[in-house]
Amino acid sequence: MKKSSVIVALALLLIVMLGILSANADSLISGFEIYPNPMDRYTQITVSVERPVEMQITIQDLRGEVVKDLYGGTVEKDVVLYWNRQANDGSFAPAGEYNVVLSFNGRYTSVKKTLILR
Repeated sequence: MKKSSVIVALALLLIVMLGILSANADSLISGFEIYPNPMDRYTQITVSVERPVEMQITIQDLRGEVVKDLYGGTVEKDVVLYWNRQANDGSFAPAGEYNVVLSFNGRYTSVKKTLILR
């Protein structure tokens, strides 16, 4: 009887902790906008956070390959970035669909799609 009570208590504690972690991830990002979207020559990416957070922002193609590393570091409140379609290798990304990927605190990811028209 005592052993089963301990197991139930540990299971409840785990559920509460997972809920807190999930809530923390959701409450870190207060804004994530891409404008214009779809884009032609450039797009502006704006990210707002509730408290300082380590963040990487990349542009990925639909296969998940990194096209452009836009940002890596601590975001204190807001970060505004511009992507002019230039890839890491200096070439220009062709028309198509891309993902703007936010990775923060080494464990959470948020993704939005953007479209290059021509």
